[in-house]
Amino acid sequence: QTVNLGQVSNVALKASSNSGTSVPRNFEIKLENCDVATLKTVKTTFTGADGVIDGSLGITGTAKGASIILTNGDGDQIKLGEASAAHTLQNGNNTLLFSAYLQGDGAEAVITPGDFTAVADFTLAYQ
Repeated sequence: QTVNLGQVSNVALKASSNSGTSVPRNFEIKLENCDVATLKTVKTTFTGADGVIDGSLGITGTAKGASIILTNGDGDQIKLGEASAAHTLQNGNNTLLFSAYLQGDGAEAVITPGDFTAVADFTLAYQ
């Protein structure tokens, strides 16, 4: 699926002495026909190219100086390569909620406007 982060001002990403952020954009992973008799929870692990910020997803394209942060439904960062907190499953269909936003790479980063993309894969671990 595609998560469109929209147009982001380079000024917003350079906010004050810390790195600024864009507005988070929600996305979902939908699970069908879950049976909690044997599997009661699921953890999600995202992988992809590392960004400059610890645990972030790197961008490619003409834009520079920012990385993508992935979060769970509570807004807590999910670092690349690390499993999310366990999500309790219900019988039937389940929807896992996540968000993504762009964050400037730090006060010293040069923010270059332009187009960007990133690709993240995910793995689901049922328990």
